[in-house]
Amino acid sequence: MNKFFGILFQVLFLSPFVLFILFSSLDHLTSLRKLVFLALITILLFFGIAQPKFYKIRPEKDDSLTIIIVMIGAILTYSLQNYVNLNPILSAGLIGTLATLIDKRIQLKLSISLPIYCGAFVGMTNPNIHFPFWIIGLNGLIAGILFYYSKSFYGGIGGKLGTIAFASVLAGLFIFKWFTNDLYF
Repeated sequence: MNKFFGILFQVLFLSPFVLFILFSSLDHLTSLRKLVFLALITILLFFGIAQPKFYKIRPEKDDSLTIIIVMIGAILTYSLQNYVNLNPILSAGLIGTLATLIDKRIQLKLSISLPIYCGAFVGMTNPNIHFPFWIIGLNGLIAGILFYYSKSFYGGIGGKLGTIAFASVLAGLFIFKWFTNDLYF
């Protein structure tokens, strides 16, 4: 059963990237060479990144609070951009620094600096797009779930938080476009 959930999670984690590659190159798929390239990229994404310890997903029950912490980091960073007019990098850095200081000062059972910084990556969404806050909260929720379940794998691979943020924002954008009937295939 763990192997099934591991495969399902990997498919859900990597499918936004494959969809992005597919839809961004849909106009230019005129030759067989480009189709083979797209197929190879898809195969590498789905099968080339898996690690042997990937199928051993056993998150701890008391760590489920990290999902909410990631969501809080996303909403705080996006709020700093909209209401204080800070740029995305400065607002994410400020939220990450504050989370680290709080983490060092108050010895909590659960470390909050990494989940909040993951949410800060999600909150770096361009404020000129004017997403409603429920979409940023949904993106943070998706990122929190991905962060929670990816704790036991992809360790030591750089860019894990940015990858989680990209996948969650892409999934949230897809959901937003779906509900506003602005999604065209």
